Amino acid sequence: MLRLLLCVAFFFHSVLALDEVVDLGYAKYRGKSIGNGVMRWAGMRFARSPSRKEGLRFAAPQDPVKEDGIVDASSFGPLCIGTRSDLNAETGGTHAEDCLFVNVFSPSTANDTSNLPVYVFIQGGGFNMNGNANYNGADLIGAGDNGIVVVNFNYRVGPYGFLASNEIATNQNFSLNNGLKDQRQALKWVQAHIQQFGGDPKHVTIGGASAGGGSVVFQLTAYGGRDDGLFHAAAAESAAFPSLRDVKDSQWQYDELLRQTGCKDLDCMASMDTVTFQKAVRALQKPFPGGGGPPVYFWNPTIDNDFIKDFTFNELRAGHYVHVPTIFGTATHDGINFTPQNVVSVAKAESFLTDNYPGMKWSIISRIWGSDTAIAAGNSDRWRAVTADIYGAIRYACPGLNISATFASDKEHSTWHYRWNVGTASHVGELLPIWNNSTSAAGVFVQAYWASFIRTYDPNKFAAEFLLAKGSELKSPNWEPYDAKDSKRLVFNDDNNVVMEKIAEVEQRRCEDVDALGLHLKQPTAKGDSSSTPATPSPSSPASSAGSSSGSGSGSGSGSGSSAGPSAGSPSSPPTGSYGIRNAPFSLTSLIFASITLGSLQWIVI
Repeated sequence: MLRLLLCVAFFFHSVLALDEVVDLGYAKYRGKSIGNGVMRWAGMRFARSPSRKEGLRFAAPQDPVKEDGIVDASSFGPLCIGTRSDLNAETGGTHAEDCLFVNVFSPSTANDTSNLPVYVFIQGGGFNMNGNANYNGADLIGAGDNGIVVVNFNYRVGPYGFLASNEIATNQNFSLNNGLKDQRQALKWVQAHIQQFGGDPKHVTIGGASAGGGSVVFQLTAYGGRDDGLFHAAAAESAAFPSLRDVKDSQWQYDELLRQTGCKDLDCMASMDTVTFQKAVRALQKPFPGGGGPPVYFWNPTIDNDFIKDFTFNELRAGHYVHVPTIFGTATHDGINFTPQNVVSVAKAESFLTDNYPGMKWSIISRIWGSDTAIAAGNSDRWRAVTADIYGAIRYACPGLNISATFASDKEHSTWHYRWNVGTASHVGELLPIWNNSTSAAGVFVQAYWASFIRTYDPNKFAAEFLLAKGSELKSPNWEPYDAKDSKRLVFNDDNNVVMEKIAEVEQRRCEDVDALGLHLKQPTAKGDSSSTPATPSPSSPASSAGSSSGSGSGSGSGSGSSAGPSAGSPSSPPTGSYGIRNAPFSLTSLIFASITLGSLQWIVI
């Protein structure tokens, strides 16, 4: 009798648990077990191939086409072609235009009624490469007590995903910001199909690192902050903020690429064989107008008055974002990996910074970071570290604090902020410990917080339970929600614990001063353009008055004093002023910099 009952129990478990073959309607995919009680389906199409063979290079993503039979989903698909990818053939390699594939990791005990929380990870790579592809979700599922489903995917990058020009904008067959739209397509795919993998489409957390973290913010503000019900919480690690251009100011990149390919028009570039086209992409090593050398990242999203309706911080300040629980944070030395080893003098430091932000003047930098640059002036070995700190503050830390201050104004949902200060504390140093079981205390902590946030939208709820299961005892306070008045964040340290810290006064002051630059570091449209010289506005001009109209106290979310959105054809003027890092008026240096406009381009997330 007992044997019979066991057989019946096993039978029902087999019926109810996920099958290797999942029928998505347009295709049947066969996944596989990867051990530790986890199933994986890899290389599934979430969109039609966007290749030139399909006539879809530069086109918005389309739904996948129907496939017959059972498709093998035991291995990952090709990555999307990056700007530095060396392509030898259109197909068959590790990179291809046909790259819009999604991977799903589920507990093997799940079924289509489990309704498990879902984590959708958007990889980084500066919008110029797929930089964190195909991460294994097994350890993260284990950290979530085998109670979550993990998803990651590819999206188009470089000119394949972010080429912008009037020719593309006015062509009904093509589209701008296709890389971001690929991400949106993947989120729609999750809503349509994740339940068949045991996931709950009504409990989805999006996350990402670097450009992926930037993408999280773009999805939060997409279409003017329209909530399409695609996600319900968000976590962004070291979201990066270079300058954002509109279509007009992006035209020169299109023209340079057209010249490099030898093409006469857009149709030629859209149909050129991928190997030849990619050679032209690789050969395009141009500086931003006003810069002396190529920037770290050449291609970025564009204000299109559709997906990106306005400058990111205008959208946030106006409350045009999806209001959900959030986590934001950075590493102590986010800028070090991007700063060349040869930065050993003020000239090298200035060159590197202006190559990436041509509107940034050294006189401004030295005023904000005067003490650091003075120390470096007497020690060539210090210049790289100082330059990296400046780059990291401009690109990551200060805008990240601004975002947290904005989301902290949302009384319905909490936001949390962190600083990763472990080891070298370099860019997205916390990423691998989140995804992989760690032996270090800080690594165990960060994985515990992330898994808890994915499960409950609260990083604390299951953290202590997880740490006890790991044989560790939670010795730090709960991760307190961020409040712009208190300015506290969680810091992960080397000394085997995490603590709440108040953000240092010097960091707050510097971020205020960086804020007062208007978050619009100029990249002029052409060398010799009169716009390449920063203008000093009169006291009555919008740039000089924006500090008072933007609400420089505790920051935003309400849109007080700001336009509701961009006018047709162009974004509204970038704001100047504080975004609530401190509940205090501008410092003297802030007032000085508030009278300086560096042009029409504002920081965005990349």
